[in-house]
Amino acid sequence: MTYFLSVALGALTALPMVFDRLFFLPWLTLPVWLILILKSKAPYRHGLIWSLGYYFVVFSWLIELYPMDFAGFSNGMSVLIIFLGITVLTLSQSFLSAFMPLIYKKSAKYLPPAVTAILAGSLWCLIEWIQTLPWFMVPWGKLALTQTFLLPEIQSASLLGSYFTGFLMMSFAGFIAAFFCEAISPGRPLRIVKSGLRPVYGVIALIIFVSNTAFGVIKLSLPEKSGTKVTAAAIQGNISSVDKWADGSVSRSLDIYSDLTKKAAGKGARLIVWPESVITESLNRNNPVSSKIAALAAETGCDIAVGAFYTEGAGDNVTDFNAVYYYHPDGSVSENVYRKRHLVPFGEYVPMRPLIMKLFPFLGDINMFSADVGRGTGTELFTDERGTAGALVCFDSIYPDLARQSAAEGAGIILLSTNDSWYKDSTAVYQHNRHAALRAVETGRFIVRAANTGVSSVIDKSGGIKDTLPPLTDGFITGDVYYEIARTPYTLLGDVIVWFSAAFTAVCSIAAIIGAKKQKERKNIQLNIQKEEINER
Repeated sequence: MTYFLSVALGALTALPMVFDRLFFLPWLTLPVWLILILKSKAPYRHGLIWSLGYYFVVFSWLIELYPMDFAGFSNGMSVLIIFLGITVLTLSQSFLSAFMPLIYKKSAKYLPPAVTAILAGSLWCLIEWIQTLPWFMVPWGKLALTQTFLLPEIQSASLLGSYFTGFLMMSFAGFIAAFFCEAISPGRPLRIVKSGLRPVYGVIALIIFVSNTAFGVIKLSLPEKSGTKVTAAAIQGNISSVDKWADGSVSRSLDIYSDLTKKAAGKGARLIVWPESVITESLNRNNPVSSKIAALAAETGCDIAVGAFYTEGAGDNVTDFNAVYYYHPDGSVSENVYRKRHLVPFGEYVPMRPLIMKLFPFLGDINMFSADVGRGTGTELFTDERGTAGALVCFDSIYPDLARQSAAEGAGIILLSTNDSWYKDSTAVYQHNRHAALRAVETGRFIVRAANTGVSSVIDKSGGIKDTLPPLTDGFITGDVYYEIARTPYTLLGDVIVWFSAAFTAVCSIAAIIGAKKQKERKNIQLNIQKEEINER
């Protein structure tokens, strides 16, 4: 029964990622889960089962990729690939996340409840950060993503990032658990706290929730200074990944996007963003398409950010990059070309290629390129008379530090080119858009997001989605955006909450080990005393 409860709590916690209006659920389910962990004799197992429920919901949108005929796979092969994707992503992140309740429970035996509550937040923060490191994990399931429907709840991300929002949510749950339970000694059943500190834990939990909400409400209500205003447009040609790689697609795509750009310019847009790899060729090697886009920028008087490819090297040492070019109204193109910094495994490169291709050769067929795409390393900002713009490409937008680096180096606005056509009209396209909203809050920057088949959006610096163009439609949206100058605390400080969490976890772990050792020594002393008393008798 408790295992069923664990998996149900995990699934319910993640449900707001699918139905964003259920944002309140994690505030209810997380405390119950931590209470269950304190009561459990197998915290890792319960943590694993909770995580399986949580991450299965997080990655359930993969099911909606079926059938994968867009990649040339049969129905049977589609089922196998989707099964492997959900299994690897869910299991890898579940096995990692299950360490959180294990350490939390063991530490609760020897540490004060208030310390253990903060430890819960620290552990979760570390887990979310670790998930950004290996290729086989995707940090899609941040707790902060469950709160994007209610803007005040995510404004704390401007302070120390979305990791901080998750830290607050799990710490809140920890104090609620401390309110109902006292530290559990081995073999002691769960029971109501008898100490006078019990009300304090409840008050601290209330302070966390109210402070987070109040900060957001106040931040959203205060007038904020903004920089230069420009009307921007996100262009959505509704050309799928299959169609844009077909013969003659470059000419067709150029015609569609040129026509939509002229219409957007006619509506007053002066900053235009095209989606990821709209032009499926390299534009940096005397490609006549580049000259046509430059002429379009001059004709419309617009700056145009274009998703295309960038090629380096020659002969057998050629590397293609998934890139964004920036064309100016005078017909010139920026010397800086942004190259995607975080590539999609199996979509743009094959990790551990020799081993994977030997064991699972069919996975290499998912990659649309004959060779691995190159990985960019710098922010490569674009500057015009209004200010400085930074770029992100697709997968980049789920990694907080990439947008933060661009803002820290001077980007006043973020231009996001993405391709979500693989996901059609699934929940993934909406979740991906909400990740961009978190990046806007963290950096305090407006984001103009253009997607091949949607969702395209204009997002303000507080994460508010001002306008969107639905999936599987063509057209454009416009909105006034500002080149911001002020930097958020997160932009300045970076992932300091991660380092705090690491240090706090280390100190707590050492303290728990010392506490366990002292308890063992006390038990040994008591046993020796009992033995001496028996011998004296």
